[in-house]
Amino acid sequence: MFSVLSMMIDCFSSLIFVGLGILLMTRKDSNKKMKLSLILFATYLLAVFSVVGLPNVSYIRFDLGVNLIPLIDSIKSPISAILNIILFIPFGVFLPLLWPKRYEGWRSVVKSGLLLTLGIEVAQLFTLRLTDINDLIMNSFGAYLGFIFYQKGAKRFKGLEGVAVEDENIPPFLTIIFVFCVMFFLGSLLSNGIWELILFRIIYFI
Repeated sequence: MFSVLSMMIDCFSSLIFVGLGILLMTRKDSNKKMKLSLILFATYLLAVFSVVGLPNVSYIRFDLGVNLIPLIDSIKSPISAILNIILFIPFGVFLPLLWPKRYEGWRSVVKSGLLLTLGIEVAQLFTLRLTDINDLIMNSFGAYLGFIFYQKGAKRFKGLEGVAVEDENIPPFLTIIFVFCVMFFLGSLLSNGIWELILFRIIYFI
């Protein structure tokens, strides 16, 4: 319960700056639906970075814990593998939704999912979490499933029109790097401030 609350506070504190940054990156006359969709994508990325436990400016611990044996751990612990797949399904949906010209086929989506997961796994070398090749496989598969779900759903929902970001000149990798930088440099500081405020309130009422 405590860890879930901590992740929620990390996301909320970083989302304030991420939302403001996205509003500044987009034009004032931009489609509001597009802005909201981009902020939702950024919120999803914040949640992913919180769940996987990336390092931040106040916490960096180098640990060469690496698993290079594929699938064996996934067979022993299928729940972990399923959760890793589910974690990246939204990623496979957001990419073709926001950047339809760039992500017309599943290969480009899977490649982006693979690159993002690779970046996460390398970053985890600077935490106490295990860097695992199974995460690369399961997350990439999750991105593929997300793309398939998008393809099936896009034909049915007309409300998805008008959310493309391509006219804004904001590539997906720029959004990902921006969200990571906010969480790395500001997330922990803002989160600590919120925790101190909560503890102060608790002590005050006690």
